[in-house]
Amino acid sequence: MKSELTMKFKVHPVFFVFWAVFALLGETEFILYIFLAAAFHETAHILAYTFFGAEIGEIELLPFGISATIKNATALSCKKEIICAAAGPFANIVLTSLYLLPNSIVFGADILTYCSLSLFLINILPVLPLDGGRILWFILLLFLPYTKAKKISDCINTAVSSFIFTLGIIWGIEFGNISLFMIGAYLMIYTVFKS
Repeated sequence: MKSELTMKFKVHPVFFVFWAVFALLGETEFILYIFLAAAFHETAHILAYTFFGAEIGEIELLPFGISATIKNATALSCKKEIICAAAGPFANIVLTSLYLLPNSIVFGADILTYCSLSLFLINILPVLPLDGGRILWFILLLFLPYTKAKKISDCINTAVSSFIFTLGIIWGIEFGNISLFMIGAYLMIYTVFKS
């Protein structure tokens, strides 16, 4: 009996806009390292979900990394979902520890460390679709009914994404770096369309 591969791969449309802007600004040197850090991060999620018996349905290339869709996510408990969501940021902390090794052992360890730590700091923000938002969501579901958890989650999502967006504008004006603005814009768009 022939097994059928059902996993799909797709690219988010915002991905091209995001990286085109960085290419125009001459910020392409970190792209390889960002994707190494993102791949390590996402692999940890996939391994955690697979460990708990979940099946990966789709992998999507996002502006800030990679996202995997789980086919049977509802089969996992909130506690297991929290562990799976935390696996990615934890992997970035492990990868960041490469900085402690001599640079001769790991080529580009300083840049990789910077990218991995940045991914960790972004992903622990308590706003969906980031891991921090997912962790918060499943913690709320452990203690509250769905409707109340959703109201609290939506309020936090709006507040955090608005704060990051505003901070990104200030950061861009003060330092000429639009990275934080782009992250805030992405989170704002996600929050508006997923609410």
